[in-house]
Amino acid sequence: MKTFHITMLRPDKVFYEGDVEAIVVNRPDGLVEILANHMPMIMSLAPGMAKMKMDKKTVSFATGDGMLQISKEGCIITSDFLAWEDKLDAAIKKREENINNELERRHKSFIEHKLSQMEIARIFASLDRLKKR
Repeated sequence: MKTFHITMLRPDKVFYEGDVEAIVVNRPDGLVEILANHMPMIMSLAPGMAKMKMDKKTVSFATGDGMLQISKEGCIITSDFLAWEDKLDAAIKKREENINNELERRHKSFIEHKLSQMEIARIFASLDRLKKR
């Protein structure tokens, strides 16, 4: 069976790069299988389980929202979440921790922003009182 090159990218790293015989991924309207010499196109990915056939074995991986680009040079998957099936629980736990940390960081930033606004208002009020004297 013919192979094609695939690069799978997450925001933090290259998840996988190599030659495969086929991949099956989720689109919003259902599954699609990509084989060598597939017509060039760009499509959106939906979260779910996907499969990749290489060296006559099939491996499963999870995807999040993302995009798949097919060209003559191969295929590029970019997704906000990619994890091998056997490491899925740990990857989900890590993603939840990252999301919680980001939400906490944003909350702290919002509080700091509001405190800064109040400090600026206090300074302008002080300046206004000095101006009226």
